[in-house]
Amino acid sequence: MPAMREFPATKSLLVRLRMQPDSTLRLALVGELDVATCDHVDGVSGLVASTAAVAVELDLSGLTFVDLHGLRSIGRLARSQADRGVVVTELAASPCVDRLRRLVGQVSATPADVGVRSPESNPVMSSSTS
Repeated sequence: MPAMREFPATKSLLVRLRMQPDSTLRLALVGELDVATCDHVDGVSGLVASTAAVAVELDLSGLTFVDLHGLRSIGRLARSQADRGVVVTELAASPCVDRLRRLVGQVSATPADVGVRSPESNPVMSSSTS
């Protein structure tokens, strides 16, 4: 996989994938993740699985809107990677993601019970947000 690839899923969602030198794949979502665009995240999950990534970092800071379908698609992606033994870490989330989490009672957009580390448990995020 080239160092960085962008997949304009729709006019309202962009998926960016960047393979780091340490075989960590950074996946950034930019735009709107909702019922109309969440299938694109599900599709990217297969592409991520086809890489040699040993870890996946989710960057949700570029999302301007997310609904429950979008939040669930993030969870499915994280679960599918965790099932393969890949460590999934959430780097950052936008205010709309945090707001929806509070409404549905989730601490993380990707449930911790599937091996996903939330920003609070990520040493990089913890030290930068203290």
